[in-house]
Amino acid sequence: ESELTKQKQGDTYGIQLYLANLYLEMLNLDNAEQYFHMVLAQKPDNVMVLNNLAWLYLQKSDNSKAIPLAKRAFELAPKDKNIIDTYVKALLKNGYKKEANEVLNSFSK
Repeated sequence: ESELTKQKQGDTYGIQLYLANLYLEMLNLDNAEQYFHMVLAQKPDNVMVLNNLAWLYLQKSDNSKAIPLAKRAFELAPKDKNIIDTYVKALLKNGYKKEANEVLNSFSK
């Protein structure tokens, strides 16, 4: 790949990430979801994107989709309070109270 091709891909990624977060802030969840998936396709371990997409699914009451995203974000950033918050909410909204308490207890140690 040429440097120009790599730069264009980087620019596209940045624009898609910007639009995903902008749509999320505007609570335009369907468009935000679309752009977050585009971004994840390019960088599947982006902790912020995993967390934001999980949060988005919680807002849409699509709770079961939130768990694997929130769990992956938690695996990548187990000390981040925002990540823990989203993961615990996803667990609770899916009825996993014991697991949510375990996550909280591991954080407080």
